[in-house]
Amino acid sequence: MKKTNQKKYVSQRGQVTMEFVVSVIFVLAIFVYCMTIFQSRSELSLNFAEKWTAQEAANRIARNINNVYVMDENSVIMDAIYWQGSTKKIELNGGSVQVWIDDTFADAFVSTNNVNINVTDFNGIVYFRRTINGVDVNYN
Repeated sequence: MKKTNQKKYVSQRGQVTMEFVVSVIFVLAIFVYCMTIFQSRSELSLNFAEKWTAQEAANRIARNINNVYVMDENSVIMDAIYWQGSTKKIELNGGSVQVWIDDTFADAFVSTNNVNINVTDFNGIVYFRRTINGVDVNYN
């Protein structure tokens, strides 16, 4: 009788190992699937954050240009604009301020095409000055 019991235990031991391996593979598959979902959501959040940052910067610069444009000559608006990173670019085209952050784009309407931007890097205190010719954007 002891011989049959030993064979029975041996076959059950192999079955337990196989069930354990299958369950571990199943748990790892669920973990990998959850990690891919987490990664895609993280990238989506980063893209939205870049888009909102670009839109906020475009609106802020356009608002300052529009506000100083409706003021009297020699009026000045001072704004502290700080960038974090070096992949940002600001352009003025066709009546709008365009802000590029990496591959993200945002723009905002400007009331005048007579804007002279003398700022290479919008990082620090920027002065928006109303002149006879339109609006000058300078560091001082």
